[in-house]
Amino acid sequence: MVGARMRSRSARVIRFALVLALAACGPSAPPVGPSHKAAAPTYEASLDDVLGFLPVDSEIVIALDAHQIRGTQIWAALAPRIEKEMGSDLDELRTACGFDPLKTVERVSIGLRAPDRGHMAGVVVVHGVGSGMLGCVKSRFGKGGAVIEDGNVAIIREGDREQSAWTVLGSTLIVQIDAQVSRDSIQTVLASGSPLRTSSAFMAMYNKLDHRASIWGVANGRSHAFDELDSEGIRPATVAGTLSVTDHVIIAGRATFADEAAAAKLDTLLKAAFAQVGKFIEHGESKADGTRVEVGLSMSGAQLQTLLGSF
Repeated sequence: MVGARMRSRSARVIRFALVLALAACGPSAPPVGPSHKAAAPTYEASLDDVLGFLPVDSEIVIALDAHQIRGTQIWAALAPRIEKEMGSDLDELRTACGFDPLKTVERVSIGLRAPDRGHMAGVVVVHGVGSGMLGCVKSRFGKGGAVIEDGNVAIIREGDREQSAWTVLGSTLIVQIDAQVSRDSIQTVLASGSPLRTSSAFMAMYNKLDHRASIWGVANGRSHAFDELDSEGIRPATVAGTLSVTDHVIIAGRATFADEAAAAKLDTLLKAAFAQVGKFIEHGESKADGTRVEVGLSMSGAQLQTLLGSF
């Protein structure tokens, strides 16, 4: 239910990362060598951490295990749909970057905040990109255009509110999105370690999640990304959930609210939605308990194919 009014420029950066995210397991690309003689930092601990490099002020945090999804029965139904939906974006990326993300990307982590209702800022981390990734960014994915190169950092500027800095560590791509970015700002990101782990509020929600899930996410309802839900009376205080993919798709989530009325309203809406999509799911349940709503949903691989075929 995150607001969908993010402007197209920042959305393109995030969408590109998600194109990379919807990928499967495969051999990682060979490391990119350092551009100077001095030994470069390895950032090994942060690279191993699913929360590595994500800003402490992130309001929306999502992690996707592409390697795990690729090994599931569901992938056979999902992969053709992804190919179709990504269309020319995926074809252009393959051609310009020289690798196929559907065979190399392993994991994606995203930590974003909404400075206002129309923009997003934060960090995207993609594990398992090809060795030509940075060159591909510098060519604007084969399309050309203004890119500022600063050593092993490429900076793309689109207006005074939409900038992104891109760099690669071995086979991991790190993208910083903000109103102003620079080589120094992304170096600060790289040197930050895993700052989200210092947030007690985030960790309290994170520690309750099943980290083995294919996708998990946590969101702060005070983010401007949720502003449009004010008019509907269902703005949450927090949202957290997981999506697990095996031979089934299983979703488990919870949302908390400032008052019981908002929780009850969302519960009613979800119950109605589950009733409408009954043929596409095995089970769908919403339960309001005071200011909290618990949600569970499951569907088989066959039901997923039927659902995808309906669009």
